[in-house]
Amino acid sequence: MQFSHRAVRLALPYYSGTLQFAHTMSLHDWIPEPTILHEVAEKLRNNTALAIKDHNKVDYPVYLAHVLAYLVDEQDDVRAFAGRLIINDLILAIRQSSLAAGTYLKAAVLHALHHSSSTPHTRATTLELLGTILIGVDEKYWPDCPQQLCSALESDHVDFTESILDLLKRWARHFQYRLDSNSSRQQSLVLVFANTLSIIDHNSSTIRVNSLATLTYLISNDTYLLLPYIDNFITALLRHHANSDTSLKNLVAQAFASLLSSKRYLEMLLPYVATRVGEIMLSYLKEDSPVIVLQSMRFWLNLVQSTAVDFRLISFLPRLIPLLLRAMTFDRTKLWLYDSPEHPQKSFDCTPDDSTTNDADYCNLPQDALNRWCVRKSAADLLDCLAQNHCTDISKITIDTLTDKLASDDWLQRELATLLAGAMACTDFAREHLLIFVPTFIAQLEHAPALLKETTCWTLTRLSRWYLANSAVFSEHLEQNDNFLAILHAILGRFHDRHLKVRQAAYGAVADLGLYAKQNLVPYTDIIVPQLIRAFDDPPRTTNTIVVLYDALHYFAEAAGPTLRSHQHATELLLILSTEWSLTPVDDTSTRDGVVALLRATSAVVNALDTATIAESHVLVCARAIDIIRECLLRYQAWKQDPATGVRAQPDEWLLTYGFALLSSLSSVAGFDIAPRFTGGDDEPDFVSLVYLCLTHQTPPVRQAAYGLLGDLAIHAFPLLKPHLPAIVKVFLRQLDAHLEHGEQRDDPVVHHRYTSHLYNREEDSIRALANACWAVSEVVVQHSEDDITFRPLVLRLLAKATPLLAPQNFLDQLRLNVADLVRRVALIHPEYAAPLLPEFVRGWLDVISKMVNATEKGSMFLAFFSTVLQNPTAIDKCLRLVCQTFLAWGHPPTLEIDTMFEKILQDAQCRDPASWQLQISLLDTVSRRRLSERYDL
Repeated sequence: MQFSHRAVRLALPYYSGTLQFAHTMSLHDWIPEPTILHEVAEKLRNNTALAIKDHNKVDYPVYLAHVLAYLVDEQDDVRAFAGRLIINDLILAIRQSSLAAGTYLKAAVLHALHHSSSTPHTRATTLELLGTILIGVDEKYWPDCPQQLCSALESDHVDFTESILDLLKRWARHFQYRLDSNSSRQQSLVLVFANTLSIIDHNSSTIRVNSLATLTYLISNDTYLLLPYIDNFITALLRHHANSDTSLKNLVAQAFASLLSSKRYLEMLLPYVATRVGEIMLSYLKEDSPVIVLQSMRFWLNLVQSTAVDFRLISFLPRLIPLLLRAMTFDRTKLWLYDSPEHPQKSFDCTPDDSTTNDADYCNLPQDALNRWCVRKSAADLLDCLAQNHCTDISKITIDTLTDKLASDDWLQRELATLLAGAMACTDFAREHLLIFVPTFIAQLEHAPALLKETTCWTLTRLSRWYLANSAVFSEHLEQNDNFLAILHAILGRFHDRHLKVRQAAYGAVADLGLYAKQNLVPYTDIIVPQLIRAFDDPPRTTNTIVVLYDALHYFAEAAGPTLRSHQHATELLLILSTEWSLTPVDDTSTRDGVVALLRATSAVVNALDTATIAESHVLVCARAIDIIRECLLRYQAWKQDPATGVRAQPDEWLLTYGFALLSSLSSVAGFDIAPRFTGGDDEPDFVSLVYLCLTHQTPPVRQAAYGLLGDLAIHAFPLLKPHLPAIVKVFLRQLDAHLEHGEQRDDPVVHHRYTSHLYNREEDSIRALANACWAVSEVVVQHSEDDITFRPLVLRLLAKATPLLAPQNFLDQLRLNVADLVRRVALIHPEYAAPLLPEFVRGWLDVISKMVNATEKGSMFLAFFSTVLQNPTAIDKCLRLVCQTFLAWGHPPTLEIDTMFEKILQDAQCRDPASWQLQISLLDTVSRRRLSERYDL
C-alpha cells in the first residue's frame, strides 16, 4: 500500500476552522517521504516501532504524528501507538524535528484532535499529547497553542468541547499565578478567559464546572489585563451560586475568595459584599459539604484581612460567629476516627506552622475526615483573626457562650469552649476574660478524654504565648508560681500521657513556645530540659510522635541559645541526639520526615551548645549526617547524568537543605575538625564536588544552603575548598548573568512549602539564594587574598557582574547588602580591582552604606569605600555632595584612619576642580556644612 501526504484530504473536518491551518501548513512546508512513511507504519502495525530516543532517522517524530493524524485507514491501536511514542519522548521529538517539520507536527496534532476521522481512542491520545505539550514543554515551542485551542470551544459537539476545556483548565492550573509574566502568556490569558467566560452558562454541567474552574485559576494572576471582564465574571458567579451542583458551589466560593484577595479586583467586588455576596457566603457556611465550608471560610478570612472592608464586616458578626462555633464543634459520630490507630486524626495541631509535621500526619485520613478536621482548624483561625481586629465586638458575642459551655456536663461542649478560648487567647480577650478560667483548663488535663486534653494543650499554649509576649506587664508574677508556671508544669506533665496524641500536643506546645516566645522562655530552661530528655526514653516510639519531639527540641534549643551551654544536662542532650542518629537508617524513605526533623534539631542544639568539651559526640553525629547527605548527593548526581530516570529518582530537597545546614553548624564547632569526614574513599567522589552540583539545584533553598555550607568551609576548612574555587565562582557568575539579563525563569514562582501551610514566593527565595552566594564568594575572596594568576581574572569578572546589583531596584535588601560586603572585602584586600569600576556603582554603594545601622560594619564599609576612591579619585567627581552627605550624616565618631582618608579625598577634590567643589559643598544641608567646617576646617 502506498502512502502520501494526500491522505490529509480523505475526510471532512470535525471542526473546519483549525483544519485550514493544518492543511496549508502541511502542504507547503514539509512533505513526508512515502518510503519512510510506509516503513514507519509497517513497524507500528507489527508493534516493533522504536522509541524516538533509539531511532536515528531525521524527522522520525513527524512521521509518527502523520500516522496519528492522517492515516485514517489504519487501526486505532496503530495510530494511538504512534501518538504514545511521541508522548514518551516529547522533548527529544521537538529537538529532532526541523523547523518546517515541527510546524507540520503541530498541524498534524491539531488535525488529529479536530478531524472527524479521529476515533475516541486516537483523540484521547491526542488530548494527552496536547496536555503534555501545554504543561511539560517550554512554551516557546508553541506559544499560541492555548489560543488555537480556544477556537474549538465553539464546537457543537459537547464531548469535544469538554475535552478541550479540560485541557485549558489544566493549563490554567499549571501556570497559576504566573500567566502575566510575558507577552505570549498574556495574550493567551486574555483570549482563554474571554472565550471560557462566554460558555459559562452552557447546558452541560461538566462544561459549566470546568469553565468556572478555569476562570478561577486565571484570576489568581491578579493582572490588569482581565479588568474589562471582571464585572461580567462576578455577574456570572451570582447567577450560579444557588446551583444544586456541589462542585459548582465550591468553585463559586473559591472564585469570590480569590477576587477578594486580589489587589486589582477587590474594589470591583466590594459593592457586592455588603449585599448579595456576603449573604451567599454566610449560606455556604451552613452547607453539609466541608469543601464548600472551607472555601467560604477562606472568603471571610480574606475579608477580615482586608483593611478596606472593616465596616462591612461588623454587620455580619452576630450571624457569622454562631456559624463558626457550629463548624468548630466536633462531630460526635466521628469520635471513633479520633481513637482509631489507623487514622491519626488530631483535633488541633499545636506544632508551629513551619514544623516538619504540619499536615503530613493526616495524609492517611479519609478525605471527608481530613476536610472536617480542616474546617475546625479554619474556623478557629478565622475566629483568631476576627478577635485580633474586632476583640470588643467578638467578646460581647462569645463570652456568655464560653462561660456556659465550660460549665456543661457534656465534655464535647467543654471541648468546644476550650477551642473557642484558644482561638481568642492571643488577644486582649485573654486578659479580660480567660485568666479566671486557667485553673479549669489545667484541671481538664488530668482526667478527661484524649480529645479534650489535646485541645486544652493547644489553648494553654496560646495563652502562654500571650503571657510571655506581655511579660513586662506580668514581670512581678512570672518568676513566682503563678499562672504561667502552673500552665507550663501542666503541659510538661502531658509529656508522659498514656495517649500518644496528647503527648504530641504537649511536645508541639513546647515547640510553639520556643518559636514564638524565644528568649522569654530562657528562665524556664531548668524546668523544660529534663522533661525533654525523659521524653526520649518513653515508649512507644511512633514516627509521628518522635518527629514532633524533634521539633520541640529544635525550637526550644533555638530559643534557649547559649543558655544551654552552662546547663547540667547539655552533654546529655547531644548524647541523646547521637543515639538517635545511630537508630536512624540512611536509606529508608519511610523515615524521611524523621530524618529531616532530626537534622533540624541537631543543627539547633549544635549551634546552642559550647561543644568543644563534648566533641566526641560530634563524631557519630557528623558521620551519620554525612552518610545520609552523601547518599542523597550521589542520587542527585546520578539523576543529573540521566534525567530520564524521572523526578522521583531525585533526592529529597529538604534532606539536602537541612543536611547542609547541620554540616555548616558542625564546621563552626570549636575544636572539631570536619575536614577528614569530607574526604571520599578511593571509589567515591569528593564530598565538596557533590555539594558543588547543588549550586545549580532547581530548588532555591537547596542552592542557598549549599552556598552557606561552602561559605562556612571557606572560613573553617579552606584547603578542602581551594581546588574547586574556579568552578564555584564560574557557576556564581552564570547565575548573576541570568539574574541581570532576564531574571531566572521559574517553573513555580509561588508554591506551597512542603513543611508550612503558607505560600512562599520562589522568586524571592531565588534572590535569597543569590544573596547567600554573594556571602559565600566573599568569604572565598577573603581566604584567597594572594594575587593568584588564575583567580584574579575571576575576581575582576565577579566585580563587573555583581556591582550592578547595588543599584536601588526591587531586589531584597539582603542581596544588596551582601553584594556591598563582597565589594568591601575585595576593596580592603585589592582596592585596585574595584577602583576602575567605581563610577558605575558608587551611588548604589553609598545608598547601601547609608542604610547600615551597625557602627562597626559601617566603619569597615567606609574604609573600603575610601580605599577604592583613593585609587580612582575622579570616580566621585559627579557625586561628591552625596559622598559628603552620607559620611557626615553618620553620627558615630570615625576612626583616625577613616577620618584621614576622607580629609585627603576632600583636599584632592578641591584641588582638582575648585568651582565644582564649591558648588557641591554649597548644596549640602546645614548640619553637614557645619560638621565639615568643624572637623576639617573646610
